Amino acid sequence: MYSNLLRTDSRHAIEQLEEMGNIRTVMVTGDNLPCAHRIAEEVGICDHVPLFVGQLREDDNNIEGVDWVLKLPSSPKQQESNIDVQQQLESTLTTEILLDQTEMLQSGLVQLAVTGPVFAKLIESKQIKPLLRFIRVFARMTPQDKVETVKLHIGCGKVVGFVGDGGNDCGAL
Repeated sequence: MYSNLLRTDSRHAIEQLEEMGNIRTVMVTGDNLPCAHRIAEEVGICDHVPLFVGQLREDDNNIEGVDWVLKLPSSPKQQESNIDVQQQLESTLTTEILLDQTEMLQSGLVQLAVTGPVFAKLIESKQIKPLLRFIRVFARMTPQDKVETVKLHIGCGKVVGFVGDGGNDCGAL
């Protein structure tokens, strides 16, 4: 079995970046969402808070939009520490309802994650820009999705630094 272990200093490096102020770290990966979420927790990107995961809503085989499904932190101890937040949250929200919850998103008590297909749907429906600053994990992203993610952040006035570990990251780098 192949294992690509995290470097031992990864969490510390991300903590140092975020302590500098006005730096927000996100993960953009081709890995599946459960793997990406677990790694994001380990390195402190998701910081063990509830996560709303974007999922495509299908109606009669047509994609109608994106629903956001609540995923609790992987650690039972972290789940217990977030019990007040969990009680205030619906388990599934539409994008429209989520956009009305900006105070909750800005507080950092919950975070967002998307996959490549959800990312594409949010771009198509022009809902990506108001949500972009709250998405911490981008999973199952193609090399072109990675380039688009960088362009969107730059288009929102952000200065972007990108670190990659493979050939599929070249376009975004």
